[in-house]
Amino acid sequence: MPIPRIAPASILVTACTVLPAGAGCLGNGMTRMEMRAAVQQVVESGQVQQLENGIVEITTDFTIGDAVQQVRDRIAEVLAACGQTTVTAMDDVSIRIDFGPASDPCAFDGQKYSGVVDLVIAREGEVLTVEHDYQDLSNGTYTLNGDKTVTWTSEGGDRVVRDIVSSVGWTGPNGPVEHTSERTMTFSDFLGAPEAPITIDGGHRWTRDGDTWDLDVNAVELRLVDPVPQDGSYVLTVPSGREGTLSFERVDEDTIAVRFQTGLRSRTFHVTRAGEVDDSEG
Repeated sequence: MPIPRIAPASILVTACTVLPAGAGCLGNGMTRMEMRAAVQQVVESGQVQQLENGIVEITTDFTIGDAVQQVRDRIAEVLAACGQTTVTAMDDVSIRIDFGPASDPCAFDGQKYSGVVDLVIAREGEVLTVEHDYQDLSNGTYTLNGDKTVTWTSEGGDRVVRDIVSSVGWTGPNGPVEHTSERTMTFSDFLGAPEAPITIDGGHRWTRDGDTWDLDVNAVELRLVDPVPQDGSYVLTVPSGREGTLSFERVDEDTIAVRFQTGLRSRTFHVTRAGEVDDSEG
């Protein structure tokens, strides 16, 4: 009696059935093109966050107990290198920073800024809340509009927790994006250099050309100078509904390896500090 032949499709279905829950299968994973596009999307989101984080660092170079006038003076002092930058205390709790036009940006700490940031500051004990409103804020590559609420909590010593809720839109080389996020950043060395690692949990969602991307951030370790983490993992859901996990490992001072696992497919990309994405293997 001849042995019945099993169609390849049946083998694939069987293999997917016996895999542990959540493991997925190659048929449900992303294509190589989707994987690369997804990594580029994540890198772009990280570059925009670098712009936002730069402003957050400038506008929080003070202690939680400072009065608003002291905060205004400290911000003005930090930005003294930008001759055209205007820092105004609008009232007892509001500050406006005008970096000037895009044609004459403010150069500070290796970055260029133009546009306006309005701040509203409130404090209660060891908790400081700063509301940011961005009006055509730009670093020459991305232009940002929208709002962000940053809540700082001191946990003693140099340990500080920063909770961020944001709703912003940006335009850049790849067109307009609408973005929302909620995340918690824990600084074990708040007064450390931008290379000091920060732990981040939370999530992001952004929409481009009607397509929505969801990013779940799981205790990643990030340096403010890098567009992607150097440790930990992301879970990314792309517009097609397919899901992948991105894990991170530092290669050298300028490069981070991003391993993308989706279904049974795995691929590694190298991301530089400048945001360049190169295939490594796979």
